[in-house]
Amino acid sequence: MRLVIHVGGGSGHLRPVIPIAIAWRERGHQVVVAAEPANRHETEQFGLDFAELSVPPVDGSIMRIIGEASEEDRPRVVLSLFLDRAIACTAQLTQMVEDSKADVILRETTAWAAVFAGEQAGVPVASFDFAPVPAPLFVDLVGDLFARYRQELGLPEDPDLKTLDRWLTLIGAPPQWLWFDALPATAHLIRPPDPAPLSDESNTDLLDAMDDRPLVYATLGTTFNKESGLWPTVLEALAEVDANVVATLGRDLDPSEFGAQPPNIRLASFVSQGLILPHCTAVLAHGGYGSLMAALRHGLPVVSIPLAALDNQLNAVQLESLGAGIAIPEAPRSPEVIAAAVTDVLGEPRYGVAAQAIATSIEALPSTDHAVDLLERLARERRPVLRVE
Repeated sequence: MRLVIHVGGGSGHLRPVIPIAIAWRERGHQVVVAAEPANRHETEQFGLDFAELSVPPVDGSIMRIIGEASEEDRPRVVLSLFLDRAIACTAQLTQMVEDSKADVILRETTAWAAVFAGEQAGVPVASFDFAPVPAPLFVDLVGDLFARYRQELGLPEDPDLKTLDRWLTLIGAPPQWLWFDALPATAHLIRPPDPAPLSDESNTDLLDAMDDRPLVYATLGTTFNKESGLWPTVLEALAEVDANVVATLGRDLDPSEFGAQPPNIRLASFVSQGLILPHCTAVLAHGGYGSLMAALRHGLPVVSIPLAALDNQLNAVQLESLGAGIAIPEAPRSPEVIAAAVTDVLGEPRYGVAAQAIATSIEALPSTDHAVDLLERLARERRPVLRVE
């Protein structure tokens, strides 16, 4: 069987589908990852085939537009950015799906080109949804933009956006993480996929010679990590916390740009979280799916600093509602507030207890192998894979 996996964003969108791709290949099937050029190296490091799609870069001008948008308008602006990127590569992806004679397509949350390509090529499309949002809310936010583009492609009207979950939707999260009740009939909960570190990766330089204080892992992801002034604010805060810190800045940021750090802080551009989290006591993160679910899989409490993406905001609210951490909204984002929050989650056992309860729920979910079973069924039967209640 032939699977095309479409990724519409950067590394944080790629990594959750990597374990599914590897498990699919281990079944003896063919798989190719179709994504923007920046994802080629990481994909090929995992030994996976890569097909390059041309998309507009997320450059400084785009980040400026996002930054200038009001807090109320920002979710639509960010979603529009990903939809524009999907529109730009739909024709390329459709041709690739047809040429490869794909049996099934898997897309991550924002990779909407796969929905359009699947309809045009007559191939069923599954989703790995790392940021599930109730359909009515999504329709309100960007339904008009989807309608306009479907019309341009000559596709049937879909005012309720039912095509997004038509065939199979894999949600990598425990049930208590979902902040709404109604799931599409094709939705199946699975354990959040967690790619293993690469064979040539090491944590030695980051962890060697640390003292016995607790370790905090800090990340702001790989897409919105260049928000002006944020990393300096975070690092100033962490310098005041009585803990060791490993901060990964993102592949596009050079640690040397941030100058000398105090002895308790070590910087890196990127390291697989699986090398760091088993040694940690808490995490500071932007609230993106990969870093947040990885922390909770390890039962670690989180200080969340949500950035521009809609899922960051929703995840921050849910994190606090479940008692597994503290969210810091945009307005009081000072070094003092951040340092106090990190100190609180390190010292208050209730945050760790709540995070461990989520970890237990995650461990009880079906594995990546089950996700591959469902994808095989979709490819074989070519009809919606309904959830059995």
